[in-house]
Amino acid sequence: ASRRSGGPPVKKDLAVVASGPTRAHVNPTGKVSEVLLLFQRHAVLVWVFFPVFVVAQWLTPGFQPTCSAGYSACTLVVVALAIVHHLYAESRAWAAVKALLTVPELCVMRQLGILRKRRCLVLLGILEDLNLYTVLTFPFVAHACDAETTERWLQSWAAVPVVGESAAAMLAIPRFWGCAAIVVACVVLGGLAGMCRLLALDGRQIELLGGGLEASALEEAPRLAGAVFFSMAQSAEAAVMPSVAQLCEEIGLQRRWVFNSKEDRGGAYAVTKAHRDVAWGKMRYESLEMYELYNQEELHRVDSAGSYHFMLKIVRKVLIANAIQLWFQSTFFELSFKSIGSEAAYKLIAGMVISGLQVFVRSADTVPKLGCPGLALTLPSMIIVAWAGAKVYYAFHCSGHVWNLTTGCVGGTGVAPATV
Repeated sequence: ASRRSGGPPVKKDLAVVASGPTRAHVNPTGKVSEVLLLFQRHAVLVWVFFPVFVVAQWLTPGFQPTCSAGYSACTLVVVALAIVHHLYAESRAWAAVKALLTVPELCVMRQLGILRKRRCLVLLGILEDLNLYTVLTFPFVAHACDAETTERWLQSWAAVPVVGESAAAMLAIPRFWGCAAIVVACVVLGGLAGMCRLLALDGRQIELLGGGLEASALEEAPRLAGAVFFSMAQSAEAAVMPSVAQLCEEIGLQRRWVFNSKEDRGGAYAVTKAHRDVAWGKMRYESLEMYELYNQEELHRVDSAGSYHFMLKIVRKVLIANAIQLWFQSTFFELSFKSIGSEAAYKLIAGMVISGLQVFVRSADTVPKLGCPGLALTLPSMIIVAWAGAKVYYAFHCSGHVWNLTTGCVGGTGVAPATV
């Protein structure tokens, strides 16, 4: 209005435009350290306090897991307090990571639906906390039912052709609950390894590492590289915060592209000429990349970091932490079908449902980002989930409540005809 009347422009509006965040990179000073501290605290709570609490529960009379009730329902109060801390830490970590984004990047996150997925992923993280507690208590519940479960388990293995007798003899040493404890120990050791890596990270070093890429060229706040965000995503997974992890993953994928004018190769004119030469068959398409106005080294570095992160997530979070646990839980369900109490059965079924949900949700999110390698890594988990589902189904339809993949229904003294 002031321009139309011939008056001077409104300085307030210009100041707002000039000072508002546009494409300038947000200075990460302090934000990365804050995020890592939140990750570290919750990781210690999950991977140190939970195992110690479960072992203390097993050693305390009156709170020990039983075959009739499973783990004590009173202990869920402690799990609820851990979930409250999860919500607090996730909220602050999400806000800190989001503050590292520029306005255009926030618009991209909204268009991709990353911000809308937050609530569902927070719920997924809460279920993961609860599922981890269920997994940690599972070997102790199996130990309480060991008198019957191990005997029936060895009988089912003995019925397997060729290797059955040898496998039964070997498994008789650790027994069923011991084998379950070994698998759970692998989950805990993987979590502790991620926690130790997280505790060793220094936020200031990460800021300096990521900020050196474009700060000198653009003369603005340091720009955290995409590989740094994948490192933060891996830390978020160690802290059981899938919502923050996915936000960091998507930021890392978007920051693969770093502008490079390539004046030494002719700049934009050389790009146009290279595209024309490819169209006319004068140049191979594979040679076109060296002329594009982006940093190929940074692109390959971020792609490598992303592939490693996604593969690690499939193996650790999907296969070991959920699919294999689901197989052991479904096996225990059929072995203890007659002896387990209703309360323990309901808790066991809830744990199996959460594990299956984790497998499908995480696989659906990760496989498209990895392509064929991701599909190949996820296939064993899907087979195990289907196998576990068949075990639960045939527990209700077999006379002996035990089912083998190779022999069908297994009775108390031998092999019974399969019931479909």
